[in-house]
Amino acid sequence: MMRKQLSIFSESNFNAMWPLIDGNTATKIKEEIFVVLTKESASNIRHQICSLIGELGATVNNLSEEDLNKMPPEGKEWPKFVPQIMELWLSEIPSMMEAALKIMSTLFAYSSEQFKDLFVVFKKGLEHEEINIKTAVLETMTSWISVILPKETKIYEELIPQMMDAVIFVLAKDEYQGQLSLQNVIDLIEIEANFLVKNFDYFFQTMQKICGVKKVEDEGIKGMAIQSICAFAEREPKLFENNPKVLSAYLEMLLAYMIETSEDPDKDWENPQSGYMEVNNEDSSSSGIKHGCEVIHSLAECIGQQVLMKTLATLVRQMLLGSDWRYKYVALMSLSELGKHIGDLDDLTPIVQTAVQHFKDPACKVRWAAFHVIGMFSEDVSPEFQIRFHESLIPLILQNLDESVPRVLCHLLNCLSNFMESLPEEHTPRYIEPVVNSVFTVLQNTEIRMLREGTLAVLSATAEAAKENFRPYADKCVPVLFEILKTNNKKEQKQARGLAMECLTVIGHSIGKELFAKYLQDLIQLILSIMNNDISLEDADPQRSYIISGWQRICVTLGEDFIPYLDVILPPLLKLIEIVLNNAPKEKKELLDEYSVADESTFKKEKNYLQKDQDDQEEDAVDHEEIDIAISMVEVFVKELKKGYIPYLEKTTELVLKAVGYTENNKIRERAASCLPGLLEVVKDSTHQMKDQVVLKLAHMFLNSLWTELEKECDPEILTMQISSFKNCIDVCGRFMNENELNDLSTKVLTLLADSEKRNIETSKFNDFDDDDEDESNHHPDHGDFNNDEEDLHLALAELFGVLFKTHKELTLPLARVLYTQVIAKALSPSNSDKMLKFGLLICVDMIDYLGYELVADIWPQLSEALLAFVTHKTAYLRQLASFGIGLLAQRGKVAFKSMSEVCINKILEALKIQKGAETERSYIFSVDNLVAALGKILEAHPDLTNANELAKVWFSKLPIRLDESEGPVQHELLVDILLTGDASVVLGKNGEGIGHLLKIFVHIANSRMSNEKVNTKISKVLKLLAEGPTQEIVAKELNGFTELQKQRIKALLLS
Repeated sequence: MMRKQLSIFSESNFNAMWPLIDGNTATKIKEEIFVVLTKESASNIRHQICSLIGELGATVNNLSEEDLNKMPPEGKEWPKFVPQIMELWLSEIPSMMEAALKIMSTLFAYSSEQFKDLFVVFKKGLEHEEINIKTAVLETMTSWISVILPKETKIYEELIPQMMDAVIFVLAKDEYQGQLSLQNVIDLIEIEANFLVKNFDYFFQTMQKICGVKKVEDEGIKGMAIQSICAFAEREPKLFENNPKVLSAYLEMLLAYMIETSEDPDKDWENPQSGYMEVNNEDSSSSGIKHGCEVIHSLAECIGQQVLMKTLATLVRQMLLGSDWRYKYVALMSLSELGKHIGDLDDLTPIVQTAVQHFKDPACKVRWAAFHVIGMFSEDVSPEFQIRFHESLIPLILQNLDESVPRVLCHLLNCLSNFMESLPEEHTPRYIEPVVNSVFTVLQNTEIRMLREGTLAVLSATAEAAKENFRPYADKCVPVLFEILKTNNKKEQKQARGLAMECLTVIGHSIGKELFAKYLQDLIQLILSIMNNDISLEDADPQRSYIISGWQRICVTLGEDFIPYLDVILPPLLKLIEIVLNNAPKEKKELLDEYSVADESTFKKEKNYLQKDQDDQEEDAVDHEEIDIAISMVEVFVKELKKGYIPYLEKTTELVLKAVGYTENNKIRERAASCLPGLLEVVKDSTHQMKDQVVLKLAHMFLNSLWTELEKECDPEILTMQISSFKNCIDVCGRFMNENELNDLSTKVLTLLADSEKRNIETSKFNDFDDDDEDESNHHPDHGDFNNDEEDLHLALAELFGVLFKTHKELTLPLARVLYTQVIAKALSPSNSDKMLKFGLLICVDMIDYLGYELVADIWPQLSEALLAFVTHKTAYLRQLASFGIGLLAQRGKVAFKSMSEVCINKILEALKIQKGAETERSYIFSVDNLVAALGKILEAHPDLTNANELAKVWFSKLPIRLDESEGPVQHELLVDILLTGDASVVLGKNGEGIGHLLKIFVHIANSRMSNEKVNTKISKVLKLLAEGPTQEIVAKELNGFTELQKQRIKALLLS
């Protein structure tokens, strides 16, 4: 054990110590370490010594100039290093041959210059009969291929069949060693999938063999084979897109694996023990099912839903025809993963129908899977899924609440909760009563915890979706929920108690403080009592997060009336944040991961250490989750209470700034950064005599803190978050920088942009490094993700530029010139990704919007041309942004617009003819909304256009604005103003032929987010004029074709 510990601690510490060692000691270490290795009989210790030698060799080979200058000659070089490794290899002693490979494997992670060609070594190792050598050579080859240039890997491609044969050989002898070999194959694919492309068929057949071996009992091995092919598909999707036979064979293999790992439901599955909590996105009884679903999700992402669905649909249909419940179960589970990837809701219809057909299946797991499909789609395709299917699905789900198997009924409730949670408010009224009555029946007739918890989740989701529509049902629900809150005080009931708390606060928020006032005092006192007397400090108490989120809802519900409770609620919350921030978890050594196979007794202490380490990590995770929720709660208080939060500003600022630099958890850093703008709002909203000076001081403090973190950061995802907060702080403060400060900031931000662009280019170069490879698909997806993150950073920087234009106007002209001359044209190159094009367009739009024609008249034509080029672009969100910009051109540069009005209008009309493509329905509707709004802006700003009447008819025919909440109220007010004060016949026609369409518009928008109080009042005036004037008969005739609900809405508007 002592030898083992010494080898580990040497390995983890010599990097810093080696430059400090004198010449004699360095010589002695280099001479003796190979001697020690050859004498060591214990394989696990020998492996540690190999790792030590490999890292030491890398250290000597990569010494810095500073170290070289201060070290003795003996420590700078190791001329015998490679010969000694090769001596081990040529010894023909299996343990020493393995040691040579282990040393090289470790060495290559840091340095590879000492070796040039290892083909003979690898070939000999793969042909060796010793499984330890075969396993070691696979590991070393993976390490070697990962560091040499792609073109240098070509000579090793002929060894791939032998590599695959070695995996099969090792698996047959030792399943554990086989797992290590398979993992090396997966690592190789993830690092350099293109290396295997020419031998893909051999690789694929090898994985088929592994999955087809019935004597392999460990499902993990087959799962690794499945995963290796998935990893290949993610990196080389064209091999699957263009080869239906390969895709079909893989899916058959995957589905067979899922079927094989599907376990028969037993009593524990049907009725889990107390404490069980359903997880909606998996059947935890089988890791194979979960893994299979993840693979299907990955395939849909990399090869596309349409390609995948063509093959999967055929296989699923065949499986659903069988009598074996496992086939139906796996078929449904595989379909459940497709929601996120289906762009057209019509493609969901047959899947939904299939799921519904199995709601009453004799097999309980099949029923579970059927509800799982609906639950997943309710999350993944919301709210479009709810809008399309609510009339058919909600009644069917409620009809099945008589489900006899508790586990299935629990999942049904989760499914219903998911569906109700994203059901648009306007669709909720007809469902509230049947849902409440149905789940109350379950709640009051069961003592099964998971079912009671499931019913509470449904009630919360329904109340949250229904908002004010829930008012008539509050009095029925609240007493029952209070009873749960008061009586469920046992440890195993805390989850239900937390859910009851959530449900009560959600109902309060939905129905408003006036109606909830009679319950508020009792609720607040109960929560305070639980918080002070019944929260476990030792364990992860589920009540804690419910209390924190509950206070947030109560705060939003009460507004300023919540301020008196801050003295009780906030101090312990801030103390929790302070304790976690002051006790950041220290880095722990994960010793066991470095250990090789050995007997259990040898590692008993180390396993205990690892378990303690794991426990500490879990405890840290709980702390981090709670502090994240706590900071989120502070953010809500700050946002809602504004000046009422002033007494706690100083302490909160201290903690939030500390959390901004909390490197242990990025989510906490992000949450803290997002708090900063709100803290500035607190001061701005206050009556403090020197609030302007305080805001200025805090703004500089916050921005300096954020920029300090920005300069230390190289992760584009975190940089994006920090820039977003930086932008929001400036937006709150308005114009507060002088010319020098702004120029200094501009230089820093442009440098940040340039650095991001360099990283982007370097990543792209890496993807295209192999000049001999003509396959354009040879890109590592992780690098693609990195590029995406860099592009997201570009978008955040574009928004920052926009806020600077908005707040500092003419002071930003030098920055605008740099962006125009050096950035925009490059960003709008047709070869760029859509995100980079959006980056360029955002800068153009914000220049037009915030600088206006007066400040950038000389580049106005070029900015206009840039927008026009994208109005008819194939990508919906680029059309949306460009058309928004055209509307701004009409508003901000009225004189300049006259000369270009015709081309702008023609482009918009052309874009309105574009049919929905592969984009989501939501994205497409947003693009149409902005095209229609652009027409409205043109009509409003330029009513003297010769074709204004024709344009008005087109504009009216495309209304209402359906999703864009910023454009909707504005455009709809323009419509009612035309009807009230202009020539109504322009839109309605001389004979009122447009009245039917107008009534439909009003039904859709009135009292919704697409309107406001002012617009609603004007709508009522228009309706009364139409209903009482000469158009009365037309209105009555049109209403005959409306549904009862639509008629009721029109009637309500007439009476208002």
